[in-house]
Amino acid sequence: MTTIIIVVFLARYFKRAKVEGNSMYPTFKAGDTVLVSKSKSFKVGDLVVTSHPHHGNQLILKRILDIEGNLVELRGDNPLESSDSRQFGKVDISSVKYKVIMPSRYFN
Repeated sequence: MTTIIIVVFLARYFKRAKVEGNSMYPTFKAGDTVLVSKSKSFKVGDLVVTSHPHHGNQLILKRILDIEGNLVELRGDNPLESSDSRQFGKVDISSVKYKVIMPSRYFN
């Protein structure tokens, strides 16, 4: 019974996300998976998942570079491969959907 409760808890609060593309290389490469969780608390350096401002149905994984009030500046770890705040500007922090908790390789 305890195992079922733990699995339900984990499924409700954590999700796996698959990394596509190389904008976060070398931290993550295409095909890696990460464990994410909903969060309302963010700090500079956090890895987050948000909707792309110009392609609302596309989720992107980026690092928070700066926080100014309700706006966050997002940057990919691989600037030559990344579409980030340098192209689309800062985004409202309320659009950030998830915070990366850890790469999935730590619990596979």
